[in-house]
Amino acid sequence: MARGGKWLVAAGVLAFLLVVIGNVPASLAVRWIPPGVTVGSLTGTVWRGEARSVHVSGFEVAAIDWRLHPLALLGGRIAARVDVASNQDRASADLLIGRDGRIEAHAVDADFDAASLTGHGLPAGWSGPLRLRLTHILLESGWITAIRGAIESGQLAGPDRVQPFL
Repeated sequence: MARGGKWLVAAGVLAFLLVVIGNVPASLAVRWIPPGVTVGSLTGTVWRGEARSVHVSGFEVAAIDWRLHPLALLGGRIAARVDVASNQDRASADLLIGRDGRIEAHAVDADFDAASLTGHGLPAGWSGPLRLRLTHILLESGWITAIRGAIESGQLAGPDRVQPFL
């Protein structure tokens, strides 16, 4: 085979492999779902897909959409744009997960009702819209170690105040 023909075959094989890798079904990612997380269904590909009926630590999420950025894998990191929706609540962020387990979130944009946090760090009785516009969040070993941005609520209502007996 001529020298130019070998390059043509190699390019064809590379193109075939890229098409196969690019179309790996999201349903194959089930084995990487951590314990304690349940997913009703996975559709799309590993690179761009959707998970429906997700349950995590008492939270129920209707849908999670993601778009992985494959070039980050060359640096040993996972980068993705993630959109989450549940009832009237919604959130989106650019996530970067390092080999050391650090998770960085950029361009976090979320709108939700404070009542949806009842039992998850917020006592019962709180309600009202919350808007998060965060430029950066850093999680290390499961703890938030850095956060920049704003949390707004113009109509937050707390529980009725209980008056002690005199």
